[in-house]
Amino acid sequence: MSLAVEKSSIPGFLEIKIVGAPGHTALVSLLTKLEAMLATDAFFGLLVDARDAEFPEGRSYSREAWEDTLTILNSIPIAYLKPANFEADREVVIRAVIHEWEADVAFFTEREPAEAWCREQCAARSA
Repeated sequence: MSLAVEKSSIPGFLEIKIVGAPGHTALVSLLTKLEAMLATDAFFGLLVDARDAEFPEGRSYSREAWEDTLTILNSIPIAYLKPANFEADREVVIRAVIHEWEADVAFFTEREPAEAWCREQCAARSA
């Protein structure tokens, strides 16, 4: 399992790459780091590439992980590249959390449309 953060080729965005099964401790550590970076205006959006992620069968972990994430990152746009094995019922749970938080999160299966969406967020912010 790994959670890697790097600067995106899209100005103002960071990219998070998730590989394997992300544990709660690693997620909390990452969110703490992102919260500090967000406070310094180091970025204003995220591109999360979870195509190689693996998730436990229970949906409660996904709900908790998204709630933790949106507690800190609710104010920014997030493009989420879904894992290949992303089940419809898991997506329903996550979309419900996103709706509750009124977050700006878009789901994608391919990188090109995700990057285009991120660029649109940049343009809207600049306007």
